[in-house]
Amino acid sequence: MTDPSQLASEAHIWLTAPAATEAIPDYLRLLAPEELEQYHRYKVERARRLYLAARALARSVLSHYAPETRPGAWRFEFNKHGRPEICGPTGHPPLRFNLSHTDGLVACLVTLELDAGVDVERIDRRVNLLGIAESKFSALEAGEIVRLGAQARRERFFRYWTLKEAYIKARGMGLALPLRKFSYAFERSGEVSVHFDPDLGDRASDWQLALWRSSPEHYLAVALKRGSTADRRLVIRRSTPLLDQVETTELAPIARSAPAIAKQDSPT
Repeated sequence: MTDPSQLASEAHIWLTAPAATEAIPDYLRLLAPEELEQYHRYKVERARRLYLAARALARSVLSHYAPETRPGAWRFEFNKHGRPEICGPTGHPPLRFNLSHTDGLVACLVTLELDAGVDVERIDRRVNLLGIAESKFSALEAGEIVRLGAQARRERFFRYWTLKEAYIKARGMGLALPLRKFSYAFERSGEVSVHFDPDLGDRASDWQLALWRSSPEHYLAVALKRGSTADRRLVIRRSTPLLDQVETTELAPIARSAPAIAKQDSPT
């Protein structure tokens, strides 16, 4: 078990694989009736196993911080854009979580009170890179992608896409928030910066960002709304949804935002 007070200075990213055949019965026992219905609605086995692993991982991870609550007892509500939040039972720490999954990887981000989003993307999947970039990304990002060669273009596209998805999920709006309204830029120093269109009413300094290559095939990104304290230490853990074995992974980000500038007390 993990003391939830650690989340005052950390954010935890839990990674797992899609549900293995032998684990499916145990995972299914954790799901709420509406989740079971959703599980059975999936027609493609691969998608069904990803969904199952994501829901089982979230429930198991939340109980890792609040062991008095069984994984199957958590209740969730969804905002109008589909973002889940904990609505019961009461009496647990103010945990927040966010989920993402793609072919071969599931991620669950856990914070204490903070707005936060996580995204994982498989970068070798077939996608119309130029078409999406030109229709969805900012003009600066699209121009950058057009100028690159084939392999560099794919890498840059998924760096942008994964970070963008993490941010719009942290905002709780999903694709209702136009991707072209904000731009990322990567510096040789390893920093990533973001610029927001004034229409979004947001500030780059309010966000802690990080991007990893979590496997040869996957990018992982997080976006955390900064509070009044220093940036969170980002801890990556790999496990099964039942948390039979937990391994903390030392994985250096390939890009991250500049550290928050410490606030100075006003002179008296």
